[in-house]
Amino acid sequence: MREQIIYHLFGPNDLLIDTIQKIAFDNKIKKAVVLSFIGSAKKVSLSNLKDSKDKPEKSQISLEGTFEIISMTGHIIPVTGNKIRVHMHITLAKEDGSVFGGHLDEAILYTGGYLFLKVLEEF
Repeated sequence: MREQIIYHLFGPNDLLIDTIQKIAFDNKIKKAVVLSFIGSAKKVSLSNLKDSKDKPEKSQISLEGTFEIISMTGHIIPVTGNKIRVHMHITLAKEDGSVFGGHLDEAILYTGGYLFLKVLEEF
């Protein structure tokens, strides 16, 4: 397989995880890593680990507002049944400069965004 880097320009109101899944499906991507993503979001859903004695639990966080996406890292990996998992972590900034982030469940983009994705393996 030749080395491939996919660039995708996201538009306003695009769903971030859903669109990456579509990109992976359309390009027959089995494994990939995010090289870079920046943009903005107006709604984000995160699930971060919380302290638990027995087993790991997640705390759901949903926020609406105007957020700069200052970084996103993650990968696409294969799972059973010739399917894939899009697993992303994101860092966002509020207007006042305070920063938050975590495991990204989904985001609705505000002005859009720019993705550079390195394909490691295809189906």
